[in-house]
Amino acid sequence: MQANKAITHIRALLRDDEYESLHISDRAILERLSVVQNDLIAEFGENIHILELEASEQFELEAEIARIYSITLDGREIPTAIFAKAWEMQGARFTHYGSNRYGVLGLNGVRERELKICASLYAGALRGASDTLALGESYARALALGVLCEFLLIETHPQNLQKLQFYRAEYERAKGTLRAGKNRAMNPPTLYTRAQA
Repeated sequence: MQANKAITHIRALLRDDEYESLHISDRAILERLSVVQNDLIAEFGENIHILELEASEQFELEAEIARIYSITLDGREIPTAIFAKAWEMQGARFTHYGSNRYGVLGLNGVRERELKICASLYAGALRGASDTLALGESYARALALGVLCEFLLIETHPQNLQKLQFYRAEYERAKGTLRAGKNRAMNPPTLYTRAQA
């Protein structure tokens, strides 16, 4: 989905669609859109990538990892550990140094080992209306409502607090719909024959 389509949807919810007198800039919407998109990526485990690279004690990825599904070193799964505990473990283990810096400890000087990471990555910051979002069309409503809640938090007068309460409930309902759809896709219904029923 293009960012300009999301911006249009958000402006409609904000009732800020008169081009001559916009209250909120596209830049501000794009910033909030990036934040909400990354929240949804972390919550739903979207934007999955399989990264293949050479293992080393420290390396940088183009984006920070939101959720790890599997990490293999030369075809064998290795454990992950927080940086403080990784030094206490034996054998090869994957750790996060901070930001988008990661590493494999316990390589014992062996070079050219293949590291394969299956993970959900955070999306980069949106820079313009022509950028493509990491999340698809099914997330459009949740994205728009999440951004609307972010803007309603800026001004906290009583009218906005009432709106915020309503739109936050709508945001949670949209996330619930997405969650139900994902659950249905992961667990298809069982069809019974007449003999089984």
